Amino acid sequence: ADIAAAGADVFVAGSAICVLLTTLALIVLTRRMVTRPLTGLANVAERLGMGRLNQAIDTERRDEIGDLARGFAVMRDSIRQKMDQLKDSNQILDRERLRLQAIIDALPDLVLVFDEQGRYLEVLASDESLLFSPAPELIGKKLDHVLPDDVASIFFRIIQRTIRTG
Repeated sequence: ADIAAAGADVFVAGSAICVLLTTLALIVLTRRMVTRPLTGLANVAERLGMGRLNQAIDTERRDEIGDLARGFAVMRDSIRQKMDQLKDSNQILDRERLRLQAIIDALPDLVLVFDEQGRYLEVLASDESLLFSPAPELIGKKLDHVLPDDVASIFFRIIQRTIRTG
């Protein structure tokens, strides 16, 4: 009976060791196959979020993690393309702004843009000495806050007539 009990104890101990070793092997395998790649993708995503668009992304896996990595690569490439388009658009806008500034600088007159209430929306002047106040101080103000009331009234009527008649 003692031999049978000892054999049962060895069997239980051996089984416990097998379960423990199998569990450890699964933990190591899971860590290697899932956790590390996901941590790597999380790091790539963080760097992409900080604008580092030259991140290499391993897209070789043929599982869900590989699908996720390929999705990140597509997103990175799309962001890169949009950034290039924005750079191109900004260059075009800068050239246009310089061209318009050259035209404004060549004009002898003021260009004033008002809304329906007589509020300055834009003030363009090659010679700011022609203005009552510096251009940035006029933006958003109404005529009657800048000009004497009688003069503001005349200009306001002209603005209203222009709006009505086009």
